[in-house]
Amino acid sequence: MKYADCYSSNLKRYLDGNQISSNSLANKSKISQKTIWVVQAGKSVPTVNTVQQISKALDIDGRVMLGRELTFDELKQTKKIGKILDLLVGLSPDDLASIHSIATAFSSK
Repeated sequence: MKYADCYSSNLKRYLDGNQISSNSLANKSKISQKTIWVVQAGKSVPTVNTVQQISKALDIDGRVMLGRELTFDELKQTKKIGKILDLLVGLSPDDLASIHSIATAFSSK
C-alpha cells in the first residue's frame, strides 16, 4: 500500500472514530473542506504542509500514519510514537539494534 493510501485510510478512520467532520477539520486546520475531502477519499496525495496542518489540528503525528494502516487505538497513540521516533534518530547503530530487540520482544507478546 502506498504512503498516501495509508494516510487517507488512517485519516478517515481517525475522523470517523472521533466523530470529527471534514468541515470541522477544515475549520480547525485552515485547509479547505474540498482538500480535506479529496485527501480523506484518497483522490489526492497530500502535501507535506497539508499533513502537518492536519496533524497539528488533530494533535496527532502524521508521519506515523504514512507507514501502514493502523487500528483506531494505534491512531490515538501517534503523538507518543512520533516523540519516540524523534528520540531514536539520534541513537547509535548499536543502541538502535538494542531497541529493535526490545521492541521485537514486546511485539511478539
